[in-house]
Amino acid sequence: MKTLLFILIFTIHNLAIPITIPSGANASWVSHHLKEKGIVKSSKLFYLYLRTNKLCTQLHSGDFDIPKNSAYADISDILTGKKQQFISVTIPEGFTINEIAHRLQARQVISNATQFLAYIKKKQAQKINSLISTESLTSFEGLFFPDTYYFSKNASFDSVVRVFINQFNRVLLSEYQQVQTPRLSFYQTLILASIIEKEAGTVTEMPIISGVFHNRLKKKMYLASCPTVGYAMGQPRKQSLTYKDLE
Repeated sequence: MKTLLFILIFTIHNLAIPITIPSGANASWVSHHLKEKGIVKSSKLFYLYLRTNKLCTQLHSGDFDIPKNSAYADISDILTGKKQQFISVTIPEGFTINEIAHRLQARQVISNATQFLAYIKKKQAQKINSLISTESLTSFEGLFFPDTYYFSKNASFDSVVRVFINQFNRVLLSEYQQVQTPRLSFYQTLILASIIEKEAGTVTEMPIISGVFHNRLKKKMYLASCPTVGYAMGQPRKQSLTYKDLE
């Protein structure tokens, strides 16, 4: 169970590198800029690649996200518009559905966060996988796995949801199925892990907090967790809660 809680809370990021090519920049400037950004190891070799393949005059200006360790061919395809430009979006641990929707809008993955939230509200979250099918879920909260994703600009709402859920299932389901005697249902475990993540100041505190909460649940006590109050109050998040908030 502890292993699952840690996997629920942490993820490995594989960020793309954002760059901006100004209008009028030539192939030499672009090659040096890519070298400065750590995208290519040698500006001379990349420039030679562009010249050899007659790509020097085909480079576009604008903002680009180039994945780390990309081949010269992939980089040039992105900068010349031959390859569909993908936008990298990092979803941190602890982000709510509301925060995720607005980050997707800010990165131009979706055109309207409010419409996206209305769309997923109408979808039936309980059809995500077999472990959740028996639970009555009213939202996708907690089911969009925190990670770095690559989307096309103005992607369809359905395709965005599928990308998130596929990653959620890939990372979490096999781990949870190894738990021999789970004390809570799958979604209850997910919720508790989210609360623990917000309560803990350090990683080492998490098992201790988990034990306290499990003991309280066993004794049918309130969890008495302040982060749950912050969540219930909605957006924007408050940095600190008052006694009035708790009431």
